[in-house]
Amino acid sequence: MAVRCSPGQVPVAPDLCECLVDYRMVPGETRSSVLSLLSSLGAEASLVRREIACYTGYSEEAEAFFPAWVYRGELAEAARRGLGLETCFWRFGTDGSYTAGEAGIPTLGLGPGSEREAHKPDEKVPLDHLKRAPSLYARLARVLSRAVAEKR
Repeated sequence: MAVRCSPGQVPVAPDLCECLVDYRMVPGETRSSVLSLLSSLGAEASLVRREIACYTGYSEEAEAFFPAWVYRGELAEAARRGLGLETCFWRFGTDGSYTAGEAGIPTLGLGPGSEREAHKPDEKVPLDHLKRAPSLYARLARVLSRAVAEKR
């Protein structure tokens, strides 16, 4: 959370106070329910908009809105069984916030590293995780391919 007041001098009463809140949504919450909750605290609430730049040079302004999502469908179960992994809940955002949380596309999350280290300024991933990741992704593709073929 970050707070900024203007003029920011003592003993002057500020004419403006802004508070940036990193709110982590839970499944079922919506853009309007979160804004209503924050507004109920007695202040105007809005979502931050920011410019996102792609490595190609393309950039676009986007709203910082990352809905929570859970996918418990057949493909998730097939992936869990086929890879021998347990499912868990991540407390950070991924592109799945859009694909699953907004577009409703069944989405699985899988990647190297540790949640404790994810999305931080000094993020790091163990080298052995990076070395194992390609074969894990290949196994996932085979498992999901079989699961889809069996449904046909």
